[in-house]
Amino acid sequence: MPLFVAIGEPIVVPQCPEDKLDKKSGMPPREMATPFLKQYAAALETLFETHKAQAGYPASRKLLIEADFSVKEQDSGQVDEAFVKTKGGKKED
Repeated sequence: MPLFVAIGEPIVVPQCPEDKLDKKSGMPPREMATPFLKQYAAALETLFETHKAQAGYPASRKLLIEADFSVKEQDSGQVDEAFVKTKGGKKED
């Protein structure tokens, strides 16, 4: 089975100042990471829409990105994982 790989433009993410990092995990606060997570999700969607026909997916196939980018007070200030999947899961013949 052939493998199709598409590489998009780089997303520039500035280094988080050390005094802003969580002392325990070393992760940046969520409010600093959220804009870049949104940019990354949008770039993935653009890549999928641009190249899905070349990869053998029908025009009706959509990329579903399930992620909570909201900032909530009860959060620990860490970046949560985003789940990315395609509707239907497999290529349609």
